[in-house]
Amino acid sequence: MITEKEIDPMAWQVKQALTPALPTPAFRARLHTGLQLAAQHRHGQVMHVAPRNEAPWGGVLVSVAALGSIAGLIALLLRVRQGARSSAQALPREMGL
Repeated sequence: MITEKEIDPMAWQVKQALTPALPTPAFRARLHTGLQLAAQHRHGQVMHVAPRNEAPWGGVLVSVAALGSIAGLIALLLRVRQGARSSAQALPREMGL
C-alpha cells in the first residue's frame, strides 16, 4: 500500500511539523454566544448582548487618522494650484510679453 509520505513528501513533512491549535475558552464563549444570537435572530427572537469593552482612545485614533488624511489632501491641492500658477506665469515670460 502506498503511504501519504510516498505520494507527497513535502505535504507529509508539513503535516508532521504543524500541531493542531485548540481554541481558547474566551473564543469558544464568544462563538457560543454568537451562534445563539444568530439562531434566535433566525427564529425572530432578538437577544441583546452587552457591548464589548473597547479602548477609550479608539475613536480618537480614527479621528486623528481622518484629520491627517484631510490635511494631506489640502496640501496636495495647494501644491497642484501653486504649480498651475507658476506654469501660467512662466508662459508670458517665455513669449516675451
